[in-house]
Amino acid sequence: MNSALSVAGRSPSFYLILYTSFGVVRGRPAISAIPLSEQGPEPALPGQVVELMDVTLEHYSSHLPTASFAQLYVRLSDILGLAVEN
Repeated sequence: MNSALSVAGRSPSFYLILYTSFGVVRGRPAISAIPLSEQGPEPALPGQVVELMDVTLEHYSSHLPTASFAQLYVRLSDILGLAVEN
């Protein structure tokens, strides 16, 4: 599924900053979103997660202040707010 945000198959050039229940997540949105397979009490439907690339996560807890990931999936229900950065 191609997003309107993609251009000729490339990832968007902007970053999403997601304020989640577990920390602040900063990453580039992926071209498509995929469902989670039975990760919780009920299966997620397509579109209930956002896929981010080149991710930095600043945890709210002090035991792991920052982390980096090539790819991260975040459930929409965990997102409390968001910002867009060029």
